[in-house]
Amino acid sequence: MLKLLPGPYIYHGRAQNHDKHKKDILPKIVAEYQQNKTKQSYKWAPNTDSDVTTNFNHSQIDFFTKEQYNDIIWYNVNRFFDSIRDTSLNPSPTKPNDIMVDSLWWNVYQPGDFVELHNHQPSGISGIYFLELTDKNSTMFVYDNQFPLTDSLPLWSVYHKADYVKEGDILLFPSKINHYVNPVKTRKVSISFNLYPNYQDIQL
Repeated sequence: MLKLLPGPYIYHGRAQNHDKHKKDILPKIVAEYQQNKTKQSYKWAPNTDSDVTTNFNHSQIDFFTKEQYNDIIWYNVNRFFDSIRDTSLNPSPTKPNDIMVDSLWWNVYQPGDFVELHNHQPSGISGIYFLELTDKNSTMFVYDNQFPLTDSLPLWSVYHKADYVKEGDILLFPSKINHYVNPVKTRKVSISFNLYPNYQDIQL
């Protein structure tokens, strides 16, 4: 499903064979998390109040198998571009002739953990795979706001609360869109990734 905001888009989809892939992926993440959760290089960002543990600085493109890439990322990327063509966007974006995975990393949230406002520039498309999610998702997307405070104050110019997301779901969105995560109530494990669309050889 494509959710159109006044500026950007957010695509909401689902990974194929989620239960199967979770059984393989989650134990690997938990093992790496347990071994490295106290290391500074596994913290979300320097000079931050967030306690989220992530392997962003140690990420590996080959963390997913080919089948997992197909079921989790490429299946949804193809559906995303199909949904764009079915909308009244003018001009309708062209599907790139190639898309490269630039980075892929996991994030482990313990109760109370959060992530401050940020974006994934300069990548083109970013995504989140919700590998483990037992509570309502608390990811917030913010468009064109220079004074972010909190979602409890009505000071956003445009915001989108992705609380409809369930475990096994995928969100795709422009890398430039700002987003943050409110404190979680239960453990949450997500996998984030950045994609670079290549339009170099397309004749418009």
